[in-house]
Amino acid sequence: MVLTAAEADGPTVDGQPFGGQVRLAADPGPASAGRVAYGERRLVVLVREGAWGVRDFDPESPARRGVRRSARHPPHPRWAVPGRTPYDTGRTVRVPNPTCGSPGSGLGRGAS
Repeated sequence: MVLTAAEADGPTVDGQPFGGQVRLAADPGPASAGRVAYGERRLVVLVREGAWGVRDFDPESPARRGVRRSARHPPHPRWAVPGRTPYDTGRTVRVPNPTCGSPGSGLGRGAS
């Protein structure tokens, strides 16, 4: 993906004012660490199932700030079972595209 912008438009790339063109890769970390910013907003480059996109992450968005925490309660012992994994301890397992489901997973597509 290529970003083309004038410095007068106000974007930053890697924390520096930016004007010109730059080729961007997918941002690997959290939205708040995206390379491209416009004020407090982050324009997060992502790839989902081979399709490139940009997420406009605005931490001050009224919709984001208006979300209340979900009600939670401790798990009931009846539903708690010991878990085990075939992997060595400390291994990280990357789950492809957990927000939209994997092809053939039966999960519907949703906003990511």
